[in-house]
Amino acid sequence: MKRMTLFTKIAVAVMVLAIAWQANIFKVKADESVVWEDADFNITYKDGYKVIGGRTNVQRPPVGGNPGYTENTYLEGFSARGFAKLKKSRHVEIPEGVNIISSNSFIGRTSGTPDNFIETLKLPKTLKIIEYGAFAYNKIKGTVEIPEGVIYVGRVAFIGNQIEKVILPKSLETVGIYAGKPYYLQGIGARAFQANKIKEIIGKGNINKYEFCIDNHEKGKPDAAPFSNQELDDVTIHEGEAFRNPIDIKSIGQEQNINSIAGFNEGAGLLPLESSSYFKQDAQGKYVAVKTGKLEGLVMYHDEVNHENRNVASARFSYEILPKLSTFTVTFINENLDYAKVEVQAGHAIKDPGAGAQKMPADPSKNGYKFMGWNLRQDGKGAAFTADTVVNSDMKVYAIYDKLPVPQPSLNTVPHPTNGSIFPVTQVPECPTDPWQRQLQQPLQRQSDKNNNETVPKTGEATSCGALLLALAGTTTLIIGLRKKILPQVK
Repeated sequence: MKRMTLFTKIAVAVMVLAIAWQANIFKVKADESVVWEDADFNITYKDGYKVIGGRTNVQRPPVGGNPGYTENTYLEGFSARGFAKLKKSRHVEIPEGVNIISSNSFIGRTSGTPDNFIETLKLPKTLKIIEYGAFAYNKIKGTVEIPEGVIYVGRVAFIGNQIEKVILPKSLETVGIYAGKPYYLQGIGARAFQANKIKEIIGKGNINKYEFCIDNHEKGKPDAAPFSNQELDDVTIHEGEAFRNPIDIKSIGQEQNINSIAGFNEGAGLLPLESSSYFKQDAQGKYVAVKTGKLEGLVMYHDEVNHENRNVASARFSYEILPKLSTFTVTFINENLDYAKVEVQAGHAIKDPGAGAQKMPADPSKNGYKFMGWNLRQDGKGAAFTADTVVNSDMKVYAIYDKLPVPQPSLNTVPHPTNGSIFPVTQVPECPTDPWQRQLQQPLQRQSDKNNNETVPKTGEATSCGALLLALAGTTTLIIGLRKKILPQVK
């Protein structure tokens, strides 16, 4: 019975540990709140540069009767304090001010020290050189951005990680800015990013102008290319869809000339894409999947420099072609007329990446009305149709409008002065000044007999305005008389 009890306890303990491990209780995660400082790294200075790592002399003790000796070896990038921080956070930020990361400074330890792996990395803006094997064989994931100002990424600098995207600076185009100094190399070394999971390579400069620092005896070997032997996830497409390259390589805002060669193992060896029985070229020149199956593929990318082909990248991958998806038509109707038609794959919304690269039509318009959206019913009382609506059949949707309010002429509501009276002063339309008033407003002038003899009676507009003023004067006299009679009664 005691043995059974002990066995049960051990079994329970193992189960608890397994559950804890699955819940990541014992796993160290990237804690970006950890601040990395100079004291976390072994920093030296050489030729005016601030350097992480480098080489150092280590005194080895006598062993088995053999005398001790001094060994010149690589200096670790992390100090003891830095290694302790790495156990708390897999996210590492190299501090600003560092110019060079020396060879093998942060090389991953593949056995015996599982706590020494970097998982995410941020490099300083002051960086110029990344030497041989600086970050090799870690577990760096996601995106690695090489800062502007870096002129050299050394051989196997990032080999054997899990990087998915690399951003390269324009400064890798620069030639000779450090000529005559100890660190004058420029470009990207052989196998610098080999054996990652890179699906996207972005150059802020022209990738065709980046120097590839590859020894003469290795030039021309696909394996020596900076981005060779990527280990990619499976690529899945459907019948009727075009072949797509598993790695996207582009230079921002610049023309580049990078070509690819893809092939599949179809039992009789590796066949190029254009000879594959699984793809046929359409009228637009695209290779479209014509039957289902799972293929092992290889793709190689190259450009041309000085009239010679130069290997850039390569990858092995599995390509799975699934049966063609059903598609349905969404017909957009505006004012009883077909406005647009969109083909959508079954079970998808228009905005989904898998919907067939479609998009909603532009909003229609109608004079005097505001477009409110699309609806499944013509009277607008059904469900709304948007880019998020999942399509599982052919559909008709209708443009719905709301009538805009008709503008009304505005009334003059500006208050008029009353001059202290209970009656407002009536405004008189503008008209030329009455001759009698004009004479009072002008200074007296001596008039000639000629003017007196040629006086012409006033007619037309001026006479009408004078009559209007006399009428108003009479009305005012009447109002004043009435007021005198009314006011005593009010008192």
